[in-house]
Amino acid sequence: PTSIYKVVEDLITWYEGKDRCEAMGCILAEPKSEQEFNAIKAVLPPGWFWIGITEQNHKERYTYYTDDQDIVYNSVVVTTASENYNCVDMYSDNFVWYAYGCDAQDDGAICE
Repeated sequence: PTSIYKVVEDLITWYEGKDRCEAMGCILAEPKSEQEFNAIKAVLPPGWFWIGITEQNHKERYTYYTDDQDIVYNSVVVTTASENYNCVDMYSDNFVWYAYGCDAQDDGAICE
């Protein structure tokens, strides 16, 4: 079954996005198939939105935050030289996943 996705549109950090999703009984979206990824793309407003992937517990290895499992879909995360870019967001113009600072503010978060 495909998850139902909800978008939080607000200037929030990754942690705030996580809290907002969990307050709704959801989690930050963890796309695990093309079907789920397409469902997210269908509801994504313009901007940068947090998803439930981080490398916080292990450098250079991105995992789903709820169970620390390796990404099983679209494991390409665009990284930069910044050591502090441990969380992942998705950009609506190209649907690419980017590493970004967890304490930085994005346009919102995608919950499932």
